[in-house]
Amino acid sequence: MNYFKLIWVVGIIALFSNEAVLAFEPYVHEGITREALREVKVDGTPLFEEGYEDVIAKIVSANRRTDQSPTLLDETAHADGNHLGGASERIHRLFEQIMDDLSHNNHYRAVSHSLGTALHTIQDIYAHSNSVDSSIPIDIFGLKDNLDDKGNPKILCESIDPESLPSTWAFPTEGLVSGYYALSPTIICAFPCVATTIFWPKCVTQCSKDSQCWLLPKGACCHQQLNKDTDKDIRNSPNGSFVPGGIKKFESARSEAIIESEKYLNRILAEIESGKYGDKDLLINRLRGDKPPVILVVDTTGSMSKNIEETKKAIRETIQKQGDVLFGLVTYNDEPVKNYGYFLGKKGIEGLENEIEHLEIKGGGDCRENSKPALKAAKKLFDSYSMNMGMKEETMTIGKIILFTDAPPSLLTKLNLGLIGENSFVSVQLGNCSQQDNQRSASSRLASQNPYQLLADQSGGLFFDLSKEPSKISEALSIVWEVDDRNTSSIVNRGINLVANTPLTVEIPIDGTLSKVTFLVTEPVDHPPSTFILRNLDGTEIQSTTVGVTYQQIGSVRSYKLDNPSAGTWQVTLAGEGLTSLRVFGESTLHIIDTKLLSATERQFSLSDEELGPLMGRMAIGSELVLEIDLTVLPQSASLALLRTDGSVISTSELVISGDTVKHIRANVTIPSEPFMISVAGITAEGGKFVRLLPRMLTPQPVKVTALPIAVAKSGTTLPLEVTLKNLINQEATYKMKASNTLNWSATFPESVTIAANTSQQVIINLEVPKDISEQVNSVAISVEDSAIPDINNYTEILVAATHEDTSLAVKLLSFNAQAIQTGTLVEWQSAHEEDLLAYDLWRGIPKVGQECTTHPEDYEAITHLTAEKFIYPLGGTESESPYQFIDNFTAIDNTSYCYGLLGIENNESRWLGVTPRQ
Repeated sequence: MNYFKLIWVVGIIALFSNEAVLAFEPYVHEGITREALREVKVDGTPLFEEGYEDVIAKIVSANRRTDQSPTLLDETAHADGNHLGGASERIHRLFEQIMDDLSHNNHYRAVSHSLGTALHTIQDIYAHSNSVDSSIPIDIFGLKDNLDDKGNPKILCESIDPESLPSTWAFPTEGLVSGYYALSPTIICAFPCVATTIFWPKCVTQCSKDSQCWLLPKGACCHQQLNKDTDKDIRNSPNGSFVPGGIKKFESARSEAIIESEKYLNRILAEIESGKYGDKDLLINRLRGDKPPVILVVDTTGSMSKNIEETKKAIRETIQKQGDVLFGLVTYNDEPVKNYGYFLGKKGIEGLENEIEHLEIKGGGDCRENSKPALKAAKKLFDSYSMNMGMKEETMTIGKIILFTDAPPSLLTKLNLGLIGENSFVSVQLGNCSQQDNQRSASSRLASQNPYQLLADQSGGLFFDLSKEPSKISEALSIVWEVDDRNTSSIVNRGINLVANTPLTVEIPIDGTLSKVTFLVTEPVDHPPSTFILRNLDGTEIQSTTVGVTYQQIGSVRSYKLDNPSAGTWQVTLAGEGLTSLRVFGESTLHIIDTKLLSATERQFSLSDEELGPLMGRMAIGSELVLEIDLTVLPQSASLALLRTDGSVISTSELVISGDTVKHIRANVTIPSEPFMISVAGITAEGGKFVRLLPRMLTPQPVKVTALPIAVAKSGTTLPLEVTLKNLINQEATYKMKASNTLNWSATFPESVTIAANTSQQVIINLEVPKDISEQVNSVAISVEDSAIPDINNYTEILVAATHEDTSLAVKLLSFNAQAIQTGTLVEWQSAHEEDLLAYDLWRGIPKVGQECTTHPEDYEAITHLTAEKFIYPLGGTESESPYQFIDNFTAIDNTSYCYGLLGIENNESRWLGVTPRQ
C-alpha cells in the first residue's frame, strides 16, 4: 500500500476544511466540558474548585482524544450512523466503569479517561441528532427504548415525501435520527445537499431537495444541518446560513450538551451519596484526585537488616497519609526479583501494609547490589498501567519509583532514563558501602557520580543520602510529596558539577504568584559538605533563623522554605566539589498542568489547529512537532526553551497563546539529538517575570517508525502494510520487529531489519484479512527495538477497516510535468481509466538539501496543498486520454528547487500518481 494513501483515507474525515465531521469541533467540546465541570457542586462547593485544573485538563484531554484513534471510527462514540442505542450503552458502561474504579481505588487516570470520553459521547448526541431541531427530548440512558432491535429509530423518515416538506422544516417531529452515515468504513457521507458539484457522486445520488439528504441506513433522514458541529460552518457557508436559524441550532445543541454533561456528573455524585460504594468523602477525594501510581522498590538484602524497621515505619506512615494513591511493591535481593503488583482499595492498602510488615531479609553481603532487574520490574508495572489506560506517550510523567537501599548499584550496571520509562525516580540511600569498595581506585569512586543521584536529577526526582541519619526517612518522604503537590510549580532543576575553589551563583526568578518557595540542594556524596548560601533581592543572606524561613537538613539534602517571598531575582551561591543538585519549587496559582507532543496529520501538511493530532510513537530525533502546554493561568507572553540537565539552552521557540477558556500555549519544536527538559518563561498576567519547568529529562529516540494510521482492505485478501523505519544515527543498526493486532489476524513480517546509518527502509507487514467480514476495525501495533540497546525503541499503530468493496484504484497517469511560466508554473497531466476516480489532489513542495522529488513528506522543507479549497474533478475519461492544466500563481524563489505531486482519489483510497520537478 502506498505511503500517501493516508492523506485521503484520513482526509475523507475532514474533506472540507471548514466542516468538522466526527463531533463538535475540539474547542467546542473543551468549552462544554470545562463549563460543566465548573458548575457541578458538592454540598454547595464546586466539585472542581480552584486548584484542580490538572484534573480538569486530564478529563478534557480524554474528551478531545475521542475524536482520535482508536475511537475515530467507532460510531457509538459519536452517536453516528443512527447508533443511538450503542451510544447510550457506551455511556452507561462508562458510568459503571467510573463507579467501579472509584469504589475499588482503581487507576485514577482511568476515572478521568472514562469521564472525559463519556461526556464526549453525550455532547455528540446533541450535536449529531435532530433533537434540538425537532424539540425531541432525550434520555441518554434510555435511548435504546426509542430504537428497534436493530438499533434503528422506530419511526423513520422513509414515509415522508421530501417534495412535500417545506424547505425551512428541519425534521418530522416524530422521528429521532442521528449522526453521519457511512457508505463504507471510511467514507462518511453527510454533507449539505447544496452546491452538489462539490460532493461525492455517491452522496449526490442520494440527495433530495435542499432540506433532505437520504443516506444509509435505508430510510434514515440526514438533514443538512443535522450535525451542528460549530457556528463557523454556518457563518462561512456560501449562503451565509444553510437553514434559517442555523446558528441558534448550534447554540441550542451546545446548551443542551452542557446541561446533559452536568446531569451525568450529578448522577455520579448521587451514586456516591447513596453510600453503597463506600465512604462519600473518600470517593469525592478520589474523583478529584487523579494521582499517578507510586511503586516502592525495597532492597531486602542482609545489610538492610539494621535499617529495615525504620524503612517499614516510614512506608506505613506514607501509605496512611497518601491513602488515595495507587501503590505498587517490588523487592530484590540475591534471589529473583519479587513483584507484588498493585494494591487497590482499602483491603489492598491493608494487604500492602501486611506485605511491608513481613518483608524477609536475606542474601547480600557483597556491598553493591544488582538493583537493575527490580527497576525493570517497576517499569513493567507502569507499562501495564499505561497500556490499560491507553495513555502511551500522551503524558510526560505518569508516576514515581521510590527506591530504598543501603548500597549503590553493581559496577557493571548501567542506569539510564530508559530503565524507568516516563517516570520520576526517588532514591533513599540508607548506607554507603562504596567507601569500603576495593573494586575501584580512589580516583574512580562513585563519590561524585552516584548513578542514583544522576537518575533522580534527570527524571525530576530527588536523592537522599541518609547513610548517617536513617531515622529521617519519614522526613525525606514528606519532601517527596511536597514536591508533587498538585499546586506545586517547578522553577529550577539543575545538576551542577562543582569545581573546588570555584563558587557558582545561580539567579532564581521568583514571581508574585508564588506563595511559598523551597530552595533545595543535594550535596555531593563522599565529599565534604558544600557551601549553600541563599540571598534575597537586596543581597542579604538568608539565615536558618530568619523570620518566615524554615530550614531543614535531611542527610545530603538541605533546604530553605520561605513564606510569601518577594517577587524578583534571588540568588543561590554554591561552593564545593562534586555533583550537586539544585531544585527550586513552590506553591503557585500559575503552574503547568498538562504537556503534550502533537504532530501534523498527514492528510494535509499544515500545522493549523484542525490538522494536529497526538504523536504516534515516541518522539524521534529531528522530528518537527508541536509542543502544547496547558497552564492554570494564561500569561501575557511566554517563550519556550529546551534545556540540558545543567540548565544550558539547547534551543528556544516562540509560544502562541490561545485565549479565553482554553489555556493552551503552543510552539513548533525540532526534537534535538540529546535529552532535554522543557522550560516556559515569560510575563505573568500581573506583569512579573516567571519561569516554569517540566523537570523530567526527556530522551529522544534515534529510530523512527511511520505508517499510514488508517488502511482499508477487502475481506479475504492479503493487505500489505507499508512501514518505514528510519535510522537517525551515524552508524548501522539492527532492529528486532514485533507486530500484533487486536483481532488476531495472521500477520507475517521480518524478525529483524538492518538499516545503514541515517537512512530509511520500507518494510512490508502482510496482514491476512479473513473472509466474510465487514464493518470491523482492527488495530495493528508495530514496534521495533535495537537488538544491541533495548532502550532504543519506537512504535506506531494502524487502524485497518475491513470491507466487501473493491479497494483498487484503476486510474492511469499518462504524462505529468510542471513548467515555469511568466505568472508562475503551468502544471499539465493526462490520464485514462477514470471511471471510479472522484478527484485529483495536487501539491507543491521544496525538497530538502540533497533530496530529489519523492513521495515522502519528511524529504521536504515545506509542502503547500494547491487543491485544499477545491479539488480537481475528473473529466470522465475511460480508455481515451483526458488532458488537465493547472496554473500555480506564485513567485518562485531564486535558486530554489520545487516538486509537484499528484494524487488520485477514489472512495476507499488515494494513491500517488506521479511526482515531477518544476522545469
